[in-house]
Amino acid sequence: MIDIYICKINSKNLISSNSVLLNYVSEQKKQKFLLHHNPILASQSLIGEILLRISICNILNIPNNEIHFYNNEFNKPLFNHSSGYFVNVSHSGDWVVSAVCDKPVGVDIERIKSIYYEGAQDFFTNDEFSLLMKKKENERLSYFFELWTLKESYVKAIGKGLNYPLNTFCITYDGCNFHINDELSHSRASFQQFVVDEEHIMSICAFSSIISTVRIVSLHQLEYLVPQLNSLEALLISTKNLDIPVCIYEGEGKFSL
Repeated sequence: MIDIYICKINSKNLISSNSVLLNYVSEQKKQKFLLHHNPILASQSLIGEILLRISICNILNIPNNEIHFYNNEFNKPLFNHSSGYFVNVSHSGDWVVSAVCDKPVGVDIERIKSIYYEGAQDFFTNDEFSLLMKKKENERLSYFFELWTLKESYVKAIGKGLNYPLNTFCITYDGCNFHINDELSHSRASFQQFVVDEEHIMSICAFSSIISTVRIVSLHQLEYLVPQLNSLEALLISTKNLDIPVCIYEGEGKFSL
């Protein structure tokens, strides 16, 4: 089971939330936030970690002050706990998303925006690029980001991120299931893909049968929840009070939130 939290943000209320949220992350994270050259990206990263902390507290029943993260040599976030759970975050445009799973997991969300298609040859296989360019012009841009998020979720799940060449493996969709051809890996990857809104698309990759629970929360709801992170009973009560809808998606496929 993959536990997904996704938060919609905007620049008007994003920065104002920082003073509240910063109280519930590590001192190292605070310093990294304060030194970041881009305040919007710093805030998105902060919200991503808060989403992870809420998810982990609820799943593993451990208080926030026992949650510690570190990065591997490829800068993938890892959860330093004996539970063996894996974490991942992504942010783009108006959304921040977190994923927590008992198997390696990768998530990528992207805002659909204009791109230079010829540059895609560096990231897609010949077959993928050929299919991309055969798409009708009004379908090509969304297809690019569908494929990109799938590929990036995969390399994040294997723990290497963009250090793993995207043009060395191919992902296809037959209308029901996704198929990956990667000669360097023999693990069976499963995917789900979501249309988040008209401008954003998200893909999730896991090395197990894929079932995800998705909760959409607001910044206001996060500010309400974070003071309860060190009291599991209070967090449970607060979460119930907010009555956040939970959607369950089982099996591979394409979905809309």
